[in-house]
Amino acid sequence: MLTASALLWTRIAAGIFGFLALNAGYGVWLQRRKTSGGRNWPVVEGEVVTSEVLVAATHWSADDTDAKPDIRYRYEVLGKSYEGHRIRFASPGGVTRLQADELTGKYPKGARVRVFYDPKRPSQSVLEPANISGTAALIAPFVVLLAVTAVLVAHALAGKVLTTEAGVPLFAFLMPFALFGFGAVALASYWKLRQERLASRSWPTTPGKITRSGVTVEITRRENDRGREVEEERFRVAIEYGYAVGARSFHSTHWNWGWTALYSDRASAEAVAAKYPINSDVTVFYDPAQPETAVLDPANKSGAAAPLWVGIVLVAIGALFLFVFTHIEMS
Repeated sequence: MLTASALLWTRIAAGIFGFLALNAGYGVWLQRRKTSGGRNWPVVEGEVVTSEVLVAATHWSADDTDAKPDIRYRYEVLGKSYEGHRIRFASPGGVTRLQADELTGKYPKGARVRVFYDPKRPSQSVLEPANISGTAALIAPFVVLLAVTAVLVAHALAGKVLTTEAGVPLFAFLMPFALFGFGAVALASYWKLRQERLASRSWPTTPGKITRSGVTVEITRRENDRGREVEEERFRVAIEYGYAVGARSFHSTHWNWGWTALYSDRASAEAVAAKYPINSDVTVFYDPAQPETAVLDPANKSGAAAPLWVGIVLVAIGALFLFVFTHIEMS
């Protein structure tokens, strides 16, 4: 049984996490509402005036969400000039360097863009109102906070830490199910990429031109087996291209459908970039329903299986934990 002091703190923690879960849930609902309404906002043409990546002074890993794309665009409504910075309603505060580079590559300085603005408050605007890719970043904390709240409430009501007959805490079972959830997200990502890759082979094409072709160096810091800090260099192919569909111009960084590869040697990355020399003409396959979605080599499978393997590994680890906990319970 929990002591009186421990029970009090458990109830306080349950209240705090419950409040945070409610706030996170409200944030998800609010973003979905904005996304639904923003699709019907009027549209004007604007121009990107700033496009750069802001990175933290200490960059530890390519997976760190320590980068921020600083993209600003100017537009006019009824003769009055405004400046906006929002790309999507659910854009997270920080992203990885790769994600930031992709956004700035999609919206380079000087690019003409379609700006959706709130007719009641024209200063409020967005470029991709229908894009909900950032919603997962809001849903994940909500689910975690909700799970923690449920566990704390259960303990508070029971007045003790709930366990199985073998003594395994029930909250331990949250771990395998969390792994199942992340694995499902990775598998869903693989399925989506696979469907897009197959569909893109029959997409219409339009002429395009390579505007950037090179290799970006990712310097990461980590601790080795001896506890010493070491630096590692990894290389990433950076390709950007422009194209037009009808009267609209677009920019993209996607040349294939796979996850972006990081190479341990520069030569391998340069060999890929050499296939797309700067200022060369290319054929762009674009989605007729969403022309801003495009690819250069839809048949390329490089990196396409990465989310599949990540999903399988996460599900396998979750199954292993579940087996161990169940085995302990049955012994």
